[in-house]
Amino acid sequence: MSDIFKWMFIVSLFHIIVTPSKLNQKIFVDVDTIDFLDPQKHGFLVILNEYFVKNFLHESQFPTLFVTWVHLYNSKQKHSSHNNQHRWTRILYPEVIQERKVVKLENLKEKSWYIICIEFENMNRDNETTGLTCRISRTLDKFGTKTETTINRWSIDFLNHDFVNFSVEYQWPLFPMKNTFYLTAGGVEAKTFLIESQNREKFRLRSKFEYLESNTDYGKICVLQEPTIDVFSMLGRTVKTNLHICHESEKVRTKSAPKRMGDGKFFESDKDSTDDRKEYRMSKMRSYQKDDSQAFKRYFSERKSQKNKFERRCMDEKVESQSAEPAFVDVTANSFDVHFARMFQHLAPDVHDR
Repeated sequence: MSDIFKWMFIVSLFHIIVTPSKLNQKIFVDVDTIDFLDPQKHGFLVILNEYFVKNFLHESQFPTLFVTWVHLYNSKQKHSSHNNQHRWTRILYPEVIQERKVVKLENLKEKSWYIICIEFENMNRDNETTGLTCRISRTLDKFGTKTETTINRWSIDFLNHDFVNFSVEYQWPLFPMKNTFYLTAGGVEAKTFLIESQNREKFRLRSKFEYLESNTDYGKICVLQEPTIDVFSMLGRTVKTNLHICHESEKVRTKSAPKRMGDGKFFESDKDSTDDRKEYRMSKMRSYQKDDSQAFKRYFSERKSQKNKFERRCMDEKVESQSAEPAFVDVTANSFDVHFARMFQHLAPDVHDR
């Protein structure tokens, strides 16, 4: 009998030692502490979330707020949030913010990007609760202009059946960041670029999405911007935040694919074949014009002279039907396109390889 009590005592002691006490538990709560940021010329008004204030900042829980803000400055030097010149912290208690639900940040630089973090801790009889929310925002410029993006303008430059070219113009100031461009419909590899600080007023980036399917809706072009600066909160947590922007004015829908046919036509598509053919031919000519302007001029001069010769021969011989073909060209629909594309082949060998 004594052995049974001895084993019960050992098991109870082991349970007390191994099992952690609820009073020592720290629970991370995924609650949004920031409702929104109101940028000023030299600071921010941080409006706290009403649900967060009501449920996590009650005086009986002994709450504490930790505010961290980091300047994402424009410099080519090594960036670090541990630099005291670009990182500030503040500790607040509930009586300061319980009524107004606002945290005011002052003495900041105008037209500058900042990461702002609100971190909290509180205690009750069961455990300790903590949480963190961070946002990126920019102070107003001297004219009071507000912005939520680093992009000034972007456009879709050229849209074909299997690729799309786009360009993005950034506005100063910039900070080191990773830009990930993607199409919202998915199915296409994202494009990632690392952008260092730029001292220019405007900076332009050009790229394209390739290997697309024809006549397909790919949605909008969006970009996810993530600062590459290491940022830590006041309690030592790593800060991960980003800006998410989409091209609102235009969706990406590829065109119908051109198809190479026999001797009758150069190619045709399922829809709007004439327009597609003209656009494709002119795009090829524009590309060759950049490489060899003389070849471009020579192509059109030869095309014009050959067309005049053909018209004069038709008038002289009084061609009665399309079956009477000149020796050098097929008298069919779009025969001039076929003939002069072949004539230009020595200047642009890949004109038929599309």
